[in-house]
Amino acid sequence: MSEASTCSPSLLRYSPAVILFIAAVADASRFADPDLWGHILYGNQVIARHGLVFTNPYSYSAPGCPWRTHEWMSELALAWVYGHFGVIGLKLMKFVCALAITVCLALSVAETGATPALQLATLLISALTIGPSMQFRPQLFDFIFLSAVLALLARDIYRKRAPLWVVVPIMALWSNLHGGFFVGLAVLAIYSAMRGVVDLARSEGLGHSLKLSGLLLVSAAATLANPLGIETWSAVVDQVTNPITRHIIGDWLPLLFVMRESWRSGQAGNLEFAIVLAAMGVTIVSFFASPRLKDLPLFAIAMAMIAAAFASIRNVALAGIAIAGPLARHGSLLLASRASARVVPTPQRARPLQQGVVVLVTLALMIETGLFSRNLSDRGYPAGAVAFIRTHDLHGRILNKAEWGGFLEWHLYPQCLVYIDSRYDLVYPEEVILDYAYFYKNTNRAADVLRKYPPDYVLIAPDEHDYEYMSHQPGWVMMYSDNEAALFERAGSTAALPAPKPAFAQAPDHYFP
Repeated sequence: MSEASTCSPSLLRYSPAVILFIAAVADASRFADPDLWGHILYGNQVIARHGLVFTNPYSYSAPGCPWRTHEWMSELALAWVYGHFGVIGLKLMKFVCALAITVCLALSVAETGATPALQLATLLISALTIGPSMQFRPQLFDFIFLSAVLALLARDIYRKRAPLWVVVPIMALWSNLHGGFFVGLAVLAIYSAMRGVVDLARSEGLGHSLKLSGLLLVSAAATLANPLGIETWSAVVDQVTNPITRHIIGDWLPLLFVMRESWRSGQAGNLEFAIVLAAMGVTIVSFFASPRLKDLPLFAIAMAMIAAAFASIRNVALAGIAIAGPLARHGSLLLASRASARVVPTPQRARPLQQGVVVLVTLALMIETGLFSRNLSDRGYPAGAVAFIRTHDLHGRILNKAEWGGFLEWHLYPQCLVYIDSRYDLVYPEEVILDYAYFYKNTNRAADVLRKYPPDYVLIAPDEHDYEYMSHQPGWVMMYSDNEAALFERAGSTAALPAPKPAFAQAPDHYFP
């Protein structure tokens, strides 16, 4: 039996109730993400057609363009769950995902030999780090599979035996759920290389590293087992490398830039950023304070994920997952080096009364955060403008804010077509995305965009740059406005109202759907 496995019981065994609590903490934040509307709509389309759709039917700026839908299985799952169980079904699905992530992370940290208390602290830090990213989107499966792969690798290091073949079906399934499967391949590549370095330094040869390299190649081949084949790879590469979408989409902005803007504006999230930075810093410091050659592969993976988080805020959750093992391992080593020689045995299980209290606290947290509520907050969407369009039976083309694309498609398709939605590189040509940026930023080319893609309506937020432009644009009339959205009509458009009457209102309360 390995050293790690004899030092301390797994938190899964010591207190299963605590695992539920940590999952509830990770799942505590829930709202209608801008992509949720589209994901369910596109999944319903797959269900209705009994197959995938490979062209874009929702947009007038890129009609019929190829649609590289690398997350079709996630959308199918979201649509099926919502269709059968509604909003509560979606919430329970997300909680199950959070629980799966927590279980995998618990398996990882248990291999390090950390005490239950340190395992608990580490898992709580990871839960708080990934919590803001735990929304109703395909990235949930990235978090699950990354946690699962790291659990297998931790067992491979500390027990020298693990069913690593399981990685192959994981990668095949992952490539159908989301393009984040590239993270899994990167993790395998780093682990294989670093494991080779460690084995050479310990004069153990390259046999195991070569087997890992073979596993990497087979896993990469397994990711081609999807409807798009190699196109899935090119879709992901285009998303990651396209500088236009990285500039427009908030998820792709660098961590330090987002932190700076958040602190300047006084927005919520400063505590979350502080937790993220502290967790990263403690992981790095603890490793160098108690270095172990054997731990280098997992630490290298953690460092790669930390670097990815600084490059793009959407990777913060991946870093929170990757640091769990090294943080528990080297935190344990540091504490052990400062502890007295007398070893106090750790009980194998928490007392039933303690677990009962944790269960009650967990249920209270679930209820307080709305896990069992039929409502899902979706503020920030143009619900009032959509109601106005539907009330007046308006039809036509809408030049819209990109984050609202899925919302508009959900409520207005096929009577209205949008200019753009959150699929960006998966559907829209670079020219269309760049022209949207020109208009959205109110550049001197905004008028060219209106001529190049003549819309019947423009739907924008009143606090954006393009609102000021549209308010002074000849030939356009404001039809509706509230504190969330303003709807402008092209004068003389065949799709418009005969005699538009501007309506000004307070944005209505609205809950998904």
